[in-house]
Amino acid sequence: MKIALHTGAKFAAMCLALIAVVFTVELWQMVFWIVLCFLLAYLAGVFGDLIKRLLPFIYIVLLMLLIHSLVNPQNLTYWWYFGLEGLEYATRIGMRLIGIVLLANLMLLTTSSHELINYIGRLHPDLGIIFGLMLSGLPVMRNQMQTTLDVQAARGLDYHDRLLGRIAAYIAVIVPVIIQSINRAYYMAQLLYLRGYTGQRKVLEERWNGLDWLLFFSSSLLLSIAIYWRFAHC
Repeated sequence: MKIALHTGAKFAAMCLALIAVVFTVELWQMVFWIVLCFLLAYLAGVFGDLIKRLLPFIYIVLLMLLIHSLVNPQNLTYWWYFGLEGLEYATRIGMRLIGIVLLANLMLLTTSSHELINYIGRLHPDLGIIFGLMLSGLPVMRNQMQTTLDVQAARGLDYHDRLLGRIAAYIAVIVPVIIQSINRAYYMAQLLYLRGYTGQRKVLEERWNGLDWLLFFSSSLLLSIAIYWRFAHC
């Protein structure tokens, strides 16, 4: 089911929700944000795609839980080798990370890149250019990373060795990719200059409907509750 919402309303609601997630400290509140994002994704018909994009960050969160439960200096209570204080701290950070990732990807999955870049460009032309180049550059960097990895492997680079060997191998791959990305950014800046880019701001015309205002005020209310709960229970 496609929800008829304007890009500006979704962008404003996402920004308010991101701030609310940052202010959230209680675990049950973080669970609420995650469940709410899943519910919105289900209503928008992007639940499966959202889960796929979330999986890599689940691995990061699990790694955070392992590291903090073992080596966090605040660990005082242990269950076997795992410190409960570090585990609780990593759980809060991990759930906040998941909430931020869910909100950002929910925005990207329910809004076309053209609409989002056009809206951000109307807010500020330079931000629109930066955001558009970033979205277009990420697939190029991923392909370039794989190409560089294959080339280095053909030259005898072994990235299936021990941990330190793999780290050194990936450094040898990442450095050329970064340098090529910087050169590409320089050439894109020259191309924009030659095409006469002036950064002139466009008039932002977007009339919100009742559903847009409902989404905005709901996000504002949730942000107010999160801020109140944060400072009222300090």
